[in-house]
Amino acid sequence: MRYDSELSSLPGLSSRPSQSRPAHVVSLEDFEDLGQVLVYGCRCGEHYAINEADMDNDVHLVACSGCSEVIWIGYKAQSPDYEDEATPGEA
Repeated sequence: MRYDSELSSLPGLSSRPSQSRPAHVVSLEDFEDLGQVLVYGCRCGEHYAINEADMDNDVHLVACSGCSEVIWIGYKAQSPDYEDEATPGEA
């Protein structure tokens, strides 16, 4: 990953997700569910990963575990599921 090392040494450039421009927009539906984490393959051979806590914190920019590539993960925040609870006043 010589390219990444050279980029990180340049002033004003960073591979941190909060300061990066996403290379792609990827739907959460394209991720593979591994139980505690969802993963999506990167072209470098490594992967992007997101978990439920990240989604609860509205994290969308995720960096690859093996290179400086960053993607935007498209998903809508889920509201709590209250369908099983009876609404007060309803019989």
